[in-house]
Amino acid sequence: MIDFKKIDFKKIVTPFNFVLLGIIIVIAYAGYVGLKNKSTVSKIKEVAPGHVVKLAENPADLKVTLFYDYQCPFCYQIDPIVRQAAKNDGGVELLFKFLPYFGEKSEQMARMAYAAGQQDKFLEVHDYFLQSGNRTYDDEEIKIMSDELGLDFEK
Repeated sequence: MIDFKKIDFKKIVTPFNFVLLGIIIVIAYAGYVGLKNKSTVSKIKEVAPGHVVKLAENPADLKVTLFYDYQCPFCYQIDPIVRQAAKNDGGVELLFKFLPYFGEKSEQMARMAYAAGQQDKFLEVHDYFLQSGNRTYDDEEIKIMSDELGLDFEK
């Protein structure tokens, strides 16, 4: 029989454990959506090389890879937490890779972010997407965003 009086719940209920639980939920949900969208997931031959974001002036002693989908509501929630933790640490390098589980709209946004990264504007487009919320963009909105951020739309 478990003696609950001897258990120190302060050691069990920690902020790290909540983040860990959140990550587990995100993985489970992404897996569910991936199974639901088998046709989209089966089209993914390889994940784009991604974009490195260094959040410290010191050499990175920890490299973290984030698999990202701009249609995933959990990605929007976890992004500021991960970036702040990396900034606080001072020696973390983030590598954003795109894995569009949520279909064509996810793939379109991943392509836009990747193309912006080729023009050294990845973080600007990434933050633009985060600020505008979980939505999609038509061609005219992409052109406006490109102009606002100083991107070459044709590239």
